[in-house]
Amino acid sequence: MPSPRSSFDAAVIGNTLYVVGGWSMQGDQKTKWHDTAYAIDLAQPKLTWTELSKPGFERRALSVGGFHGKLYVVGGMQSNDKVTRKTAVYDPAHKRWSDGPKLPGDDTEGFGAACFPLGEHLFVSTASGKLLRLAADGSAWKVVNDFEHGRFFHRMLPIDDMHFGLIGGANMQRGRYANVELLELKR
Repeated sequence: MPSPRSSFDAAVIGNTLYVVGGWSMQGDQKTKWHDTAYAIDLAQPKLTWTELSKPGFERRALSVGGFHGKLYVVGGMQSNDKVTRKTAVYDPAHKRWSDGPKLPGDDTEGFGAACFPLGEHLFVSTASGKLLRLAADGSAWKVVNDFEHGRFFHRMLPIDDMHFGLIGGANMQRGRYANVELLELKR
């Protein structure tokens, strides 16, 4: 990558990998919050990172998902040490950022969430144990399921058209997770 970073997230749209946010902690140097996003076309024989237009925010502990040709950047910790529930949307066809809907609930919902598409929907799982689905028109997030134990800094991957696997992460009351939890979608 063009610069070292941690606590970022990444998603693939088509053949392109997108990386957004994060920060860099290099020993005794001052922590650097990244206000950049990059793309790399994995179909090219020579891989080259391209910087996207500036997203207009600095966030880490965010979640990123590719859906219907757009990149959704959900929540995260901001450089002012506050958590946000905001969603930013990057449209690669027009090379521009726009505001998406906020996650419902309190600001902690945006910390260390996981985001992934399944079927014709984009989903986010939050630290409080909520599964949210983006409305078809992209205007709002709706709670569609609850799971037993909320997680942050986890991964959510599709198992089939009705199930996600929740992998890793942590919970403030329970500590770190070593198990995979099966999350069934409600119709």
